[in-house]
Amino acid sequence: PFAAGTPEEKENLIKRYIDLKLRSASNGACNVEIFTPGALKALAERCETPLNVNVLCTNAMYQAYITKETIVTEDVINDI
Repeated sequence: PFAAGTPEEKENLIKRYIDLKLRSASNGACNVEIFTPGALKALAERCETPLNVNVLCTNAMYQAYITKETIVTEDVINDI
């Protein structure tokens, strides 16, 4: 599903998917950007399916939490 289109289109699609998942999980309360543009680009380069995005995002948010980061950066994605 995320394999079609240009890299920019894929990045935008993944961003919209993550936003949807975060809003759904928070009952609409999550309205902050948790992933930097660099993190979204790294996700777009590595993920081909929604499951890949879910697993990588979950691991990235957990890694950011245990290192007391408030935002997921490209470095966090690349370290997973």
